Amino acid sequence: MLKIIKHQTSFILRQNMSLAVFFVLLSIVFLNFRSNVLAFQGSDIIEMYHPAKLLALSYDQVYNNMDIMLLLIQLYPILIVCPAGFTLLSEKKRKTDCVLIARIGGTQYYLGKIIAAFFATMIVFTVPFLIEFGLNCVSFSLAASGDFVDLNRYSPDYIELTSNYMFPALFI
Repeated sequence: MLKIIKHQTSFILRQNMSLAVFFVLLSIVFLNFRSNVLAFQGSDIIEMYHPAKLLALSYDQVYNNMDIMLLLIQLYPILIVCPAGFTLLSEKKRKTDCVLIARIGGTQYYLGKIIAAFFATMIVFTVPFLIEFGLNCVSFSLAASGDFVDLNRYSPDYIELTSNYMFPALFI
């Protein structure tokens, strides 16, 4: 079964559609990184946001760079289907699924195809955003603490206010 999953995953990853989706996501990541570098070049560490806030997937982007996030949200439904969805369609069109089902069995084929589709889509979507996080950590200071949403939870007033609760450590 592992051999089937490995073969199907490598087959899906070698498809042109998977590579196209990967490069679209990578271009979105590099576009976001470039705009972050241009926006924050020469900024003080006090004015900068934490590198995790500057990601394309960051929900609470507080600066004027929400265009890339909106682009990703609009393209997401199409991009999520492309890597594995068209592979099954092309196998049915070429009738190679009949050969594989006859050779390894229907249950193993479809189960292997579903697991391989999950792994291939996970790889295509995870690697560009891990690259972006690595680039942000290398390029921007990790000591920057600008605009954390829950930063006020660590203020002495808030800690004193919650110190009388039953489990005060849960509220910090």
